[in-house]
Amino acid sequence: MVGVILLNQGCAAILSGKTQQVTFQSERKATVTMNMREIGETNEPIRIMKSDFSKLYTIELEGCEIEHVELPISENGLAFIDAFFCGLSLGTFCWPLAIDYATSSNLQTNPVIDVTLNCTD
Repeated sequence: MVGVILLNQGCAAILSGKTQQVTFQSERKATVTMNMREIGETNEPIRIMKSDFSKLYTIELEGCEIEHVELPISENGLAFIDAFFCGLSLGTFCWPLAIDYATSSNLQTNPVIDVTLNCTD
């Protein structure tokens, strides 16, 4: 059973998961939203699906300008392991690589995102 589960995942999905913890760091506690849905507060870790990294995040606090944040996205390098085995097998063992890209498990962002709030007080 464990073998079946492991064979249905790519290396990045197994080693780094489909989510990442991100903290939006600011000098004040504010609400963090994604697609108009509250997902947490600044200065507290928020678990974000890697497939949502490309979304726009909004930081809101009464008396402050609304800040919009795009996460910096990069490859985590773990999909390289899948690509290696794909090439080694002459293309017959490529589905783990496809799984990593389909689930965005090959992506990463900064664990701490600095946010500056422009407040009137």
